Amino acid sequence: MLNIIRSDIYRIKKGPGIYIFAVVLIYIAISCAVRNSGFQLFYILIAVSIPSYIFIAKDISGGSVTNTLSSVTSRKKYFFSKLLLTEIFECISLIIADCIIWIVRLINMIIIIAPTTTAVNGYDISSIGMTNAPLSTLPLMIIRHLVIFIFITSLLNILSFFADKISTFIAVIVVINIVQNAIYDIIKAQDEYLPHENDYKSLLIYEINHILDTAADAPFGNPDTLNVSAVYLMLSASVILLGYIIFERAEIRKV
Repeated sequence: MLNIIRSDIYRIKKGPGIYIFAVVLIYIAISCAVRNSGFQLFYILIAVSIPSYIFIAKDISGGSVTNTLSSVTSRKKYFFSKLLLTEIFECISLIIADCIIWIVRLINMIIIIAPTTTAVNGYDISSIGMTNAPLSTLPLMIIRHLVIFIFITSLLNILSFFADKISTFIAVIVVINIVQNAIYDIIKAQDEYLPHENDYKSLLIYEINHILDTAADAPFGNPDTLNVSAVYLMLSASVILLGYIIFERAEIRKV
């Protein structure tokens, strides 16, 4: 398992893909901050699709997976070594992007907005889930974002074992984004029919973009926040388990 991880790290360091990913991620982070837009699902999917393809899908489509599995390496070791390396790399990268967004927004508030604004109670960084939040809440935001990052990366990485073309990745990103927007619209539409406002809010707290936008608003230990985190962690584990079962039984094409 460690040999596969070392081999991947060495191979990726020699190729241009990792640098392309870094440029794209930094560009997305700065663009989100400058345009007053938070780190939303669509942008995360675009960024994560690059390492998912480089680490996993490229091996499947290129046929190197056949050579690896024909040796003493089991499918279980191959699957989890690939998944573990990719998940860690992607989550760390997304956390770095989160911090870039925070820093750029904070600089913008201090240099541009704060001098022309009176009676400012802290810095309003609501676009990244930091409404009137001091710097001390940054770790809290990262922890709550990480739960969503794990779910999104798990979903896309599992699909990478079975989607071996770039066009497939683009289609998957578009479909996921459409489904997400549809879910949000459905939840929002329920506000007109549900008898109590809290009924609408109880549905909205599970919507991904809403979680990303309000990551640091709720106090630490809030029951709703803990429930949402638990749900998404269980979904991530279920996606990984289902992906492993399918991969274990799938026929690997020889290229």
